[in-house]
Amino acid sequence: MLELILKKLTGNKKAVLVFFLCAGFALYANTLRNPFVFDDIVVISENNALKEASNPLEAFKYDVFGEKVSVDTGFYRPVASLSFFFDYAVGKLNPFIYHFDNILIHILNSFLLFILLRKLGLGEEAALLAAFIYLIHPANTTAVAYVSARDSLLGVFFGFLCFIAWESAPLLSVPLFMFSALCKENMVVLPFIIFFYWLFFELKTAPWKSKKGLTLFSLMLLSLLYTGLRVYMQKNSALVPLSFLSAESFTVRTLTFIKALYVYLGIVLFPVKLAFENHFIERQVLNVYNALTVLTGLALAYVYRKNYARFKFYAFYLLWFLIGLATVSNIFLPLSATIRLQWLYLPLGALLAVLADALLRAARGPAGKKYVKAALLVWLPFLCVQTVRRNALWSDPLKFFKYETRVEPKNFLAWCALGDLYYDDGNYLMAEYCFNESVQQSPGKSYDLAISNLAEARKKINEVKK
Repeated sequence: MLELILKKLTGNKKAVLVFFLCAGFALYANTLRNPFVFDDIVVISENNALKEASNPLEAFKYDVFGEKVSVDTGFYRPVASLSFFFDYAVGKLNPFIYHFDNILIHILNSFLLFILLRKLGLGEEAALLAAFIYLIHPANTTAVAYVSARDSLLGVFFGFLCFIAWESAPLLSVPLFMFSALCKENMVVLPFIIFFYWLFFELKTAPWKSKKGLTLFSLMLLSLLYTGLRVYMQKNSALVPLSFLSAESFTVRTLTFIKALYVYLGIVLFPVKLAFENHFIERQVLNVYNALTVLTGLALAYVYRKNYARFKFYAFYLLWFLIGLATVSNIFLPLSATIRLQWLYLPLGALLAVLADALLRAARGPAGKKYVKAALLVWLPFLCVQTVRRNALWSDPLKFFKYETRVEPKNFLAWCALGDLYYDDGNYLMAEYCFNESVQQSPGKSYDLAISNLAEARKKINEVKK
C-alpha cells in the first residue's frame, strides 16, 4: 500500500498537494472545534487592538499582545499578527477559522518542504516520504493545534518560500525573508542555512559574480541587522524570560544544549509522553550525550574520507538542524524552557530528510526492503495515532494542563495556567495548590504572576471561611 502510494504520487505535484490536503485535514480535524488555550486568550480573545482595528495593516503598530510598539517591545511579530486580524475580520472570535488556517498553513509547509528538498537534490521518493512524515508527526502538534503558534507556522512558510525562491528567483527571496523574520525572529537563522547549502553545493565562482551569491550576502546582512535590532529591543523589554539556566555558566548551557539535541532526536523517533516544554540542566562533561557527539564527529570524518559527496549531504542537513535551533539553544540567551515542541518546527525537516534518505537506501536490497516496509507500516500509523491523541488534549484546557504538569512537573507556566482555570471555576483550594506549585517550581521561586495569583487565591479562601 505504502509503495503504491509513493509510485502514484511520484512526478505529480498536484496529486501530492491534494493527498497532503486530505491527509492533513483528516489528521487535524479534531482540533477544529478546540477552544482558545493559554496565550491564545491574551493574543486573540483579550486583544483589544485586534477587535478595534479599522485596517488590518494596523497589526504593524502593535506587538502580539496588542500593545503599541516601542523600543522596549519584546514580541513584535506583525506578519503573524496580521493573519489574526484577517481571521478576526472573517470569524470574529470563533476559534474554528483560526484552527482551520493553522491546519492549512501546516499542510502547505509540508508541501513546500517536499518542493524544497527536491530542489536541494534529494530523491523524489525520499523528499515525499520526509514531507509526509513532517505532515503527520506529533512533534508538530503544538505548532498546529496551538493557535498562538501561528508565528512558527508562517515563519517557516515564508522561510521555505524564501529558500525555494533563492534557487530560481534570487531577488524575490529578500522580501520573503523579511516576511519570515517578521513572523518570528527565530527565522533570522535562515540565510545561514542557505549559506551552507551554497558553500557545499553551489560555490563555483566568486560570490560577487553571481546574483545568487550577492543576494545571499544581502540576506545575511539583513539577518544580522534585524538580529541586532531585536536584541536591543529585548534588552529594554520588561518581558525577560524566567530561566533555570540564567545563573549557569556558558559551559553548563552548552552541555545542556547538547543533551537537548538528543532529547529532540528521541522525540522525532519515539514521540511518547510529549510535553509542551521540558526543563533540565546538564552539568556532567562525561556523559552519554557527549560520547555520542564524539562518535558522530568520528563517523562524519570517516565519511569525509570515503565519500565526500555523502559527507556534504550529511553535513548540510546536520547544520540545518543545529542552526535551526541556534536561537533557542539557551547558550547565549537563556529562555523560559530548555526545549519546546514548537521550536522543532524548522529543524525537523532536516532530520526527516536524512531519515527518509537512509530508509530508502536501506530498502534497496530485498531483505532491507522487507524490514523497512514493515518498520514504516508500524511507525507511520503510530505517528498518526499520537498526533490525534495529542490534538485531543488541546480540546479541554483543564485536561491539557493536568497532563502537562504530570509529564513535566517543573513546568511552572502550566501550573499557573491550571491554577487560573480552577480559580475561574471557584475552586480556590485547588487554585491555591497549583499557584503554590508554580511558585515552588519556578526558577528561584520567583514567578511574580503565580505569587500574586497565590495571594488572591488565599484571599478568596479566607473570604469563604468568614
